Amino acid sequence: MVDLRGAKVASFTVEGCELICLPQAFDLFLKHLVGGLHTVYTKLKRLEITPVVCNVEQVRILRGLGAIQPGVNRCKLISRKDFETLYNDCTNASSGLTRRVRPPEKLAPHPTQISLFGPVRPLARCVQGMSCSGTR
Repeated sequence: MVDLRGAKVASFTVEGCELICLPQAFDLFLKHLVGGLHTVYTKLKRLEITPVVCNVEQVRILRGLGAIQPGVNRCKLISRKDFETLYNDCTNASSGLTRRVRPPEKLAPHPTQISLFGPVRPLARCVQGMSCSGTR
């Protein structure tokens, strides 16, 4: 366990580099800034940061420490430097500087406008005292 931004985070030293548990860091620092862990992985890809995949023994240790949920069987690790890059990206995105907005979905056509033979014009409404052409 190491201190990261005032909280204890599970870590491992891999090939001389200290790596922290990404899901735990997400829960502690990022979940209120981004939509979900999938968003974090998308950001990592865009930032060209490649997390390290935990081995089975590391996953068991992380579960034992409470860093990840009991049912989780995969986990990724990230360096402190890369976490700071990710954190800064998330805080800038939450202020609206880099956030992309999804365009609204198109509404399905009204059932009266669906036809096997092409588009159908809406039915004309007759008003009492007026002539209605095109109605039966």
